Amino acid sequence: MDGNTVILPDAKFEKHETRIFALPRPVSLADALRVWWGEKEKYWRQGGKIQEADVIPAPAVTLPIDSWKFSAAPEDINQDASLWSAKSYSCDSWKDMPCGSWKIMSPDLKNHRGAAIYRKEFVLPAEWTGHKIIFNFQTRSAIRDKAEFHLNGTLFSTFDSKLQHPEFHGTYSKDVTSLLSLTGVNVLAVKVYGGEASSISGICDTLWFSRERNLSPQISLDGDWECVKEDLQTFTLKTIPGAFGGRYIRRRFTVPEEWRGKRVFLRLETPVINIGSVMINEQAKGLNGAFPPFGHRTEINISELIRPGRENTVELWHRHTIPTNYIGVQWKWPKESKISIDHVVIGIEDEN
Repeated sequence: MDGNTVILPDAKFEKHETRIFALPRPVSLADALRVWWGEKEKYWRQGGKIQEADVIPAPAVTLPIDSWKFSAAPEDINQDASLWSAKSYSCDSWKDMPCGSWKIMSPDLKNHRGAAIYRKEFVLPAEWTGHKIIFNFQTRSAIRDKAEFHLNGTLFSTFDSKLQHPEFHGTYSKDVTSLLSLTGVNVLAVKVYGGEASSISGICDTLWFSRERNLSPQISLDGDWECVKEDLQTFTLKTIPGAFGGRYIRRRFTVPEEWRGKRVFLRLETPVINIGSVMINEQAKGLNGAFPPFGHRTEINISELIRPGRENTVELWHRHTIPTNYIGVQWKWPKESKISIDHVVIGIEDEN
């Protein structure tokens, strides 16, 4: 050691080699802090001003609805739906209510059985113009027990949680583009009937609107499919849109070579939540394993599975007919079930 310099005359390094040597340091805490700070002053230098890049925020793809104006008053509930669901209706006197059972969120309603009304005003993001807008919620957790949904005064759907499969979290999805204003305030109004069978009543989870991708170019896979039977060998030809019994359905298709390296999606539309797995060229795409099924409208990224310029195979498996071994137990699903499909489309994501 020569002054403040450490000399290692016999140290040899191979190419790209890193070696670590132990060096003496002051033993007292005060000396250690002084040396540490001295080294920082030695090596720290003020650099030039960094020009910050312009950051373009990513477009919103979902709009959550998790807070409401709420009323369980008979004088509001007994009004005609054309009044309390209209955009012009005033609900300023109603209470503010987050998502959650009204029996828990509002103690004065812990014994309320029957109906209640929820209203929410919202504005859609400007960049959603030109896209289909989808209304969504989780079928198992969001509604207890029955509901009717209105957008800007129009009844567009009803739901009964008691009719849902108790073991599945499916996503209810519905195209509501034609009912929405893309330039002004919209109103979602929901009448919920609950409190009869459990301690959970009302809108208990977030509902949300989503912007569907535009696929361009796209290829429709509607038409003839092979409906494979229980033995996994024989099949009959069936047509989409349609409903038919089988183990799974299969179709072959070709996409252009120009699709290589692009973001390719398959859009699946079903009248009921029944598809549990999509197979592309014998590779599965599912939602967190084999059990959760795809919703009524699902966009599935298949970019890494397709073979551009060659023949591809797509299979749609009913959630009950997937061969499943769960924690060492063979799941005893039926070998065939009713498969219902509205539309199947594949295409390149249009980022405009």
